[in-house]
Amino acid sequence: WDITIRYVWWLLHDLVIDVLRHNFYVTEKSYTEGPVVAYYASKLWHRIVGVYLKQNQGMFEPIRKSLVWSYKQDTDLGIGYLRFVPKPSSLRPIINL
Repeated sequence: WDITIRYVWWLLHDLVIDVLRHNFYVTEKSYTEGPVVAYYASKLWHRIVGVYLKQNQGMFEPIRKSLVWSYKQDTDLGIGYLRFVPKPSSLRPIINL
């Protein structure tokens, strides 16, 4: 049984999860009751986010990596990672610090 358990662990942990991460954007939905996981094809998700960013120009702006370190030294807040959670007709921006 030990070899079978190790094989199943490898299959799920190292193979299936990597394939899902490479081909899909996996996130929770914010408009359902209880936790629900949503899978979006990567290309589709990039299009959805692109449209949202165009509609909300001025709210977000990319910064160069070289500036990130200078900002980090000037503040105690740290650097946030922006992600989006789908809503019925839009996206909810969330910053993880």
